[in-house]
Amino acid sequence: MYSVNFVGLNYFNTCTEGQKNVLVPNGLPDPKNHDHMPQHNASFFVEEDQVKSDNWWPDYKFTFPVKLEVKLGKFRTVNVVEFRIPKKVELDFRCDEKILYNVNLDEGLPKLQEVDGFELDSRPKTIANIPLPGGSLEVFRFGSAALVRWFVSKHQDPITITAFAAEERKRVTLTECDPQIPTEIVFSNTVNLRDLAESQGAGQHNIPKENEHDGGMTGGSMRDHMQDDVPISVADHAAHDVSENGVGLNGRDVHFAGMHASHGFAGHFVLYAKLDKARDESKFENPPLPDFMQLTPATFSHPYLAFISGMDEVPDGACVPSCCAKKG
Repeated sequence: MYSVNFVGLNYFNTCTEGQKNVLVPNGLPDPKNHDHMPQHNASFFVEEDQVKSDNWWPDYKFTFPVKLEVKLGKFRTVNVVEFRIPKKVELDFRCDEKILYNVNLDEGLPKLQEVDGFELDSRPKTIANIPLPGGSLEVFRFGSAALVRWFVSKHQDPITITAFAAEERKRVTLTECDPQIPTEIVFSNTVNLRDLAESQGAGQHNIPKENEHDGGMTGGSMRDHMQDDVPISVADHAAHDVSENGVGLNGRDVHFAGMHASHGFAGHFVLYAKLDKARDESKFENPPLPDFMQLTPATFSHPYLAFISGMDEVPDGACVPSCCAKKG
């Protein structure tokens, strides 16, 4: 069993007949079109101890430590590997299920078809296409936004993640999973949150403890109650508007304040224009966002989710997955 937790800008295209998929809008700089959006990186994150082997692009594989407080005054450092996607790919997760169940996408996510004038392009400008052959999709509250959890119970072991890019094939193979404890993977399409944390002095030492936030809402999974050395993870961390400049990939300035000023409440949501036939950003300036506070808070034990939930800046309410208008 495993789950993929989607955060940031990912479109769940589950209305079409036949194969369902996730379309990930391309947030990389376009040399032919000077985008004024901050760079978004499409990446998936796995605990280093769970990686058995890989042949990923070396320049786009990053390992970094996350320090987590598991008990009062007791810390555990976990290495996390980011596998960043540098070019357009089809990203396949091993899945043997044939039916895809939609638990609450329609109620929990903004719907692009409700954006006035939106028409999904037959050739959208994506960085990744992720097939969804089966399993279940459910939306949870994550900070002031939401994440989508894709849960797969039937698959061949070991879990493999394969990226197809023209003639290239890159694969990440995970260690054999515990049949009682689902493996957690995070797929993210956001600005570089690690660089943002470093630039603002946030990071590994500031992971919150249980019951530290208003309302006492906490995250964590069954693992938190089974092992003392598993990180305490909090999913109810309230996000704040970014008011300072972060630093992007290779030191490039990411002017969050300027970006929000130009797009107002919509913020990063306008990146979904990459999927629109007309590529018209103005359509996305007033996104129809649902009330995320009505969702069940996410529970998790993945250290990257714990890391970003402990920051002052997590993806804001408009930097959120979206879906189509019909039930899948």
